[in-house]
Amino acid sequence: KGDEAAALATWDYNSNPPLISCITMLHSTLQSLPEGALILDLGCGLGRVAEPLAGTTGWTVIGVDISPSMLTLARERSRDNAKVAYREGTGRTIPLRDASVAGAYSIAMFQHVPLEAQKGYILEMGRVLEDNGIARFQFVPSAEPGPLSHPMNYSQAEEACAKADLKIYEIDTGLMHESWMWVTARRLPR
Repeated sequence: KGDEAAALATWDYNSNPPLISCITMLHSTLQSLPEGALILDLGCGLGRVAEPLAGTTGWTVIGVDISPSMLTLARERSRDNAKVAYREGTGRTIPLRDASVAGAYSIAMFQHVPLEAQKGYILEMGRVLEDNGIARFQFVPSAEPGPLSHPMNYSQAEEACAKADLKIYEIDTGLMHESWMWVTARRLPR
């Protein structure tokens, strides 16, 4: 397990075209946010997206994950980047104040948590986003349910967004994986 973690920690995101396209997509989605904006990476894992995104923009990225070992590796990878920080979450809430981030994203995380937790995280994104803040998240609309595969269909995502006061303005598929669905939404004013 230690060898696997070490290999993951040194994985070069520049050699992964789907990850590069994902980072490019986030640049495009969040480009309207001002320099200095605080961005949430929900389910950041090793910081493979947070670190390069913070390193190539004027934004500060806060990565949140429930795994202390992943966060330790993420902090080691990003130790020279003052524009990225990591926090441990409980798996139920996001450890940030209400209306404290201008943007929030989650990639390759929702399908690993049960449906009710996915809906809860969407509510939490709505809570921590500033008015008119941008949320971008990915989910798997259909899959065989299992311990690491938890589908959420579009109507469930749409309902969760409505409860979180997130207005969906873009839906797309195919980025990184053909079965993944992506939602982009704005936080309605409080």
